[in-house]
Amino acid sequence: MDKNAGVVACTYFGSKARCENITIYNNVVAGAVHAGFIVQGQKCNVKNYKFFNNTAHSIGGKDKGIGAIIVKDKFDKDQDQCYEGSYFNAYKNQQQGVNVIGEGEIIKFHHMTMIDNLKGFSLNVVNKDLEYSDKLLMEASFNKFYGETDSPDCPPNGGFCFKEEKMGVMASISPYKTSPEHPTNQTELPYHKITSESSWSAKVEYKFNEYHNFKYETREKMKQAIFQLSPYSSDFVPEQHHTDSVFKNVDKNAFLHFMNPDSSTANAADCGKFPCTGPLNVLYHFKRSKFIGAED
Repeated sequence: MDKNAGVVACTYFGSKARCENITIYNNVVAGAVHAGFIVQGQKCNVKNYKFFNNTAHSIGGKDKGIGAIIVKDKFDKDQDQCYEGSYFNAYKNQQQGVNVIGEGEIIKFHHMTMIDNLKGFSLNVVNKDLEYSDKLLMEASFNKFYGETDSPDCPPNGGFCFKEEKMGVMASISPYKTSPEHPTNQTELPYHKITSESSWSAKVEYKFNEYHNFKYETREKMKQAIFQLSPYSSDFVPEQHHTDSVFKNVDKNAFLHFMNPDSSTANAADCGKFPCTGPLNVLYHFKRSKFIGAED
């Protein structure tokens, strides 16, 4: 299998690889398989100098297709507390435009533009120490998310066709283990296939984000909603806080969708005769939201 990305910066050779003075900017990656970019983030609250103004589109393969995976630089001790990624664009990718299951107490993604990515956008932080899990924070701010575009998923005589449900933002979680950004076998895919338990206590904050042009049904008659859960995530999903959001031309039925509990979880060792109802026990908070052109 292809575990490489279009552009890989100091992640391929594992934790022993140390890189300095690498700057990646103003690049476009298209047609890669696993990911467009796999790069390191930078410490928080400084001007972006490592990875900015890059774009990934049309990335995909079987259970693959992420625009960018942005991970912590393990040699930058400041990133143990907080790291971030910013100023990135992704469109028409078969998984997320951006995804991370990152290590560090705080992860911030901001000033990104996500357009018509099948599985939206996903920001998650690993909970390595239960004692300090209330310090964990996933923050996304000043991003723009767009639903289905005029570019067809099944073009006439195009040689491909993707008839799948779509989302804008996958709910953030705080699992005890991460997924490898460079998978070595098919069982580790898709990247958001997190098999460990998770924590409720991590904080999730989305601030000053915009959501545009989400219709309930795609051109191929598939379901589309902005906010959804990962079908692989733990039943423990932290509260999702959204503040000062703008929703423009969003159908009322394309706002949020909860999947039905998986019937395969009905077993004596776990939930008894009934499937685990975790997918229905998720709390979203919205404050000071603004709706423009939305369906009543």
